[in-house]
Amino acid sequence: MKLDPCALSKEPSNENLVRRKREQDAARIDAAIKTALDERFSWRKSGIQGYQFLEKRPDEERDREWAIEELAESGAWHTEGRAMHHCVYR
Repeated sequence: MKLDPCALSKEPSNENLVRRKREQDAARIDAAIKTALDERFSWRKSGIQGYQFLEKRPDEERDREWAIEELAESGAWHTEGRAMHHCVYR
């Protein structure tokens, strides 16, 4: 984030107030959209079976467990996106 010299003044400028208001509004809208998505969107599963695989690693490394699971509601997508740090989280 860039340092705004006006932010250091005792009285915020109109531009700073407008910018802060827009940022607050955007944050509230994002939160409302995420809540709506978590509550409203789900769909029937496709019927494709999930998959699990245990990858055995050499003694000094931990084994890896791989899983494929169908996600059938927006809350699960959101949670996975946050955990995996990918675009579904947005």
